[in-house]
Amino acid sequence: MKWSSIKDFFHNPVIKVSYVVVIGLPLFFEMANGMGKAPTVPLGIFLLFFAALALLIGAGVYFSFCPREIKNYKDIHDYKEKHKPDLLAKDPGDWLAVVLANMDYTELDRKRQIEQLLLDIRQAANPEIKKGFQEKLMSIVKELYPSKVVFFLENKYADCNENINIWAKIACFILLGIGTLLTLWVFGERIVTVIRNIH
Repeated sequence: MKWSSIKDFFHNPVIKVSYVVVIGLPLFFEMANGMGKAPTVPLGIFLLFFAALALLIGAGVYFSFCPREIKNYKDIHDYKEKHKPDLLAKDPGDWLAVVLANMDYTELDRKRQIEQLLLDIRQAANPEIKKGFQEKLMSIVKELYPSKVVFFLENKYADCNENINIWAKIACFILLGIGTLLTLWVFGERIVTVIRNIH
């Protein structure tokens, strides 16, 4: 269960209809009651109201607890496109930390090479030799940095999508499930009633 899946649900027009149902039904019945015509409310209308209420509360949980990395961007590609230029424009002095933090097990040789160069830079007494090590290190870091920025952004998005506010995500999922099941039950029952009346 991911926040992005819940997000797709909340961009559904049905959610906007649920706002109208939650606000409109009580107002309608209050106005009818005020005119001295207290209507009997069918079970289906009650269930539809509670379905809309569950969806509305679920929307409140989503908008309150969904990480902004998911909520504010269309998808992972949109997230990467918005943040990648900022990270690529960072000071080259910051690149090394990003590269080292985002190397995986397939790049152990490259990581060892970087670590060895860092050691050589610290131990070099001759400024010319030290400068040569620094240039070699920067050429490796410069080559790796763009792919590590993408890797970092993908991991951050995935972590937010799966691991942040887990209890809110579960509550949201349950509320959506309740709202959806009640709505399906009401419409299923109406379809069965129509079919029975045809025969």
